[in-house]
Parts: sequence; structure tokens; C-alpha cells
Amino acid sequence: MTKTIHIKEQARESFGILTEISGLQDLDVVAKEVDAENLLHLYCVSRWDVAVCPDCGEISQNLHDYPRQRRIHDAPLRGQKVLLIFDSVRFDCEACKKPFTQPVRDVVPDCTYTQRLYEEISDPKRKQDVATLAEIYGVGYKIVESILLKAGEAKLTARRVWCKNIS
Repeated sequence: MTKTIHIKEQARESFGILTEISGLQDLDVVAKEVDAENLLHLYCVSRWDVAVCPDCGEISQNLHDYPRQRRIHDAPLRGQKVLLIFDSVRFDCEACKKPFTQPVRDVVPDCTYTQRLYEEISDPKRKQDVATLAEIYGVGYKIVESILLKAGEAKLTARRVWCKNIS
């Protein structure tokens, strides 16, 4: 497969403010588009040309392929719903001879939403039901349920660790 998001180097600079405002760590915004439903599409590319192999810990720069384009829900910017779109990059590890996908710290692992959206929706100060949160953030109720369940599991795990430490 080939890369689907092509950029000119000045695009990173042109959209640098959007990258900064979004607080992205591993992605750079290189283009934007607003669709008919007023959803802001931010097209991104990886900030890094290398990745660390999750199996052996070696750094790799050998590109395996671009297996798919990811569409990730992000927290709204100035009230406008946001979708991050980027190519998921895979590398070949020279040491262990296995391909692996470059991790993106901005995205919750194995999910279709960012850390920022996770933190906003799972904020314990929010006293809204799943349907209301889904409408506010422009995501499906299944995504909101997933976020709330993950947050609850994390809180329970933290309490168990805390209880073990004091006993």
C-alpha cells in the first residue's frame, strides 16, 4: 500500500498552530477541511520517521508499509467537532525481523479517539448521560460508553493499588 496523505514541507509550518492548539505529540497537522456537517477534518502526518519495536526495543526506520488510513475522533476546537485523519505507518524491525505499527501517543491504544477526548468525556465533574455526551461531542454512544468504562476500570485499578499499598 502507498501513502495516502501527501504533503509539501511548508504545510507543517502553515498548520503548526493547529498542531499546537490540538496538543498533538506524535502527529503534525498538514491540511484541514470542513465538511457539509461542519465537521473539521484535520489531515495529519507522523512527526517521526523512526519507531521503537515493541518486541525487542530496537529503533527502526525501515518502512514496511502504510496499511490503512485512520480516522480518530478528537475533542472539539472552539465548539467545532474534529476528526483526525492520518496514515498508520508500519515498520520492519531489523533485530527481530517482525513488522510493527508505529504507536501514536495522541490516540488511546486500540481505540478510535484521542487522549484529549477521553479526558474530557471521562471528567468526573461531568454529570451527563451517555446520549447527551454523544450528542455534545459528535460521536456515537458506543464510543462514549467505551470511554466511561475505560475510565471506571482505571479508577478501580488505582483504588486496588492504593488499598494494597496501605495494608
